[in-house]
Amino acid sequence: MSVCPYLFYNNAKAAKHWMFDICGFKPGILKENEDGSIMHAEAHHGSSIIMFCAPNRPEMKKNAVNPAARPTVYVSVKDVDGLHQRAKAAGATFVKNPFDTEWGSRDFHMKDPEGRVWFFGTYSPCMRMKPPEGSKE
Repeated sequence: MSVCPYLFYNNAKAAKHWMFDICGFKPGILKENEDGSIMHAEAHHGSSIIMFCAPNRPEMKKNAVNPAARPTVYVSVKDVDGLHQRAKAAGATFVKNPFDTEWGSRDFHMKDPEGRVWFFGTYSPCMRMKPPEGSKE
């Protein structure tokens, strides 16, 4: 099993630029609606994928504006300070500049184009986890 967050953005094209050009995600599948809005897009980081789109159905639009439906995303990166410098040069908005945690990670917190806070850090829980006994993975 794998988990891939799916995020709604009122301006998914701005989110695409932010993820690819500022955060360094690699583009995956990109499907657009007839009006040019993003129907479905994938941003790849290592073996992880974040999927996103512009809300184009009523239930999606409701979730896109509901703060409780706007999860925080944590991204494990090797060079936190390098990413922070690139994002700063691109005019990113930071909630917290790079800092060292008590568990040995180096982190910073940054807002995406629609104000959702993303955490970036060197802590990588996915890399140390093993599938549970009897798992079909």
